Amino acid sequence: VDTLYDILINYTDIPRGFIDKNQWDLVRDRWATQNLSGTIHEPEGVVDIIKEITEHFMIDLWWDDTNQLIKINVLAPATRSETVDDIMRNRHVLLDSLIIDDNDSERISQIWIYHGKRNLVDDDSSDNYKFIYVQTELGKEAKDQFGVKRVREIRSRWLTSQAQAISLGSRIIRNYENGAKTITFEVDDKDDNIELSSIFNIEAGEQDVTGSAKVQQVQAIEAFEIVDREKHRIRAQVLNFNGRYAFTGPSTMVDYSSATTAEKERYSYIIASANASFADGGGAYKVI
Repeated sequence: VDTLYDILINYTDIPRGFIDKNQWDLVRDRWATQNLSGTIHEPEGVVDIIKEITEHFMIDLWWDDTNQLIKINVLAPATRSETVDDIMRNRHVLLDSLIIDDNDSERISQIWIYHGKRNLVDDDSSDNYKFIYVQTELGKEAKDQFGVKRVREIRSRWLTSQAQAISLGSRIIRNYENGAKTITFEVDDKDDNIELSSIFNIEAGEQDVTGSAKVQQVQAIEAFEIVDREKHRIRAQVLNFNGRYAFTGPSTMVDYSSATTAEKERYSYIIASANASFADGGGAYKVI
């Protein structure tokens, strides 16, 4: 986040006042504290560099026309303290506007991340990197699943550690192991409180394995105002961050059994791998 801020402020003509710095800092402190380091050995376009960083690190960068600000977010689960709105098909979604697309072409079963460039001025071939991190979901390649091997490769000059590669690989494969399913729908002006990159729950008429209405957590990736019809069209991608996610806590944290409800909601605690839940029934935490 700080790298993108530096590029926009110091290498473009964008006024500093067009960047919502408080919002950028919140996203950085929550999900993007990693330090990036890359060498630019010849002139490159700012747009190309920004596109490279945002694609590699699952970052959304957009212009908020309403508030006249550039905003930022990353692909990550909603925190447990966030208020997540609910969109219900029969209550909010306009008739005949719902479109569901599985986007199977985006599905992957393996992610290969190359980092640690050997020769900083040489090409971007895999042989020019010192390290590779591979994360797989081989079960998705089985005949009773999709039966196809799908590999995505990322060659990044910006990653500085294996830990960064692991975090990035985990987020990518979690959200693309079943494709990049999207749900498009329209709502009246009165129901439009969704902005780009916001996370919300939607019931879109699908059913789960029990036959009950399926509620899915999604993130808005497109939002358009249809002015002449006083409505808005939203396209959202289904998130696959299922589980109990929380932040790493300070060294002063108490044990889980002594922690307050607020601490359990915000911070993660370690549990033995043989246990599926804590003594109070709370599930094990996940990290990304």
